[in-house]
Amino acid sequence: MNIGIFPCQGRCNVSMMTKTVAAFFEDDKIVRVLPHLNLPLNNETVSNEKFIALNGCPAKCASKEFEIARIKPHEEVVMTKDFDPKIMKTMKSY
Repeated sequence: MNIGIFPCQGRCNVSMMTKTVAAFFEDDKIVRVLPHLNLPLNNETVSNEKFIALNGCPAKCASKEFEIARIKPHEEVVMTKDFDPKIMKTMKSY
């Protein structure tokens, strides 16, 4: 079984965190980070791979990309809900 992780594509701190987490788990054999879902995926890829939508916040942008691609992710993680980091919108927030 292979796993495809699609991190949030935003630019706030929690979306950057999803990219870091996804890169941490990526390896050459089982786990890969999906740069975007607009690439054509053949039926064999979709049936042999489990997908994770790694969302930064409750807007669930990564999950919405799966909906657009008509793929149901096997898991959805929301960083702010599941792990409680705070969203920082501007540099002045620091």
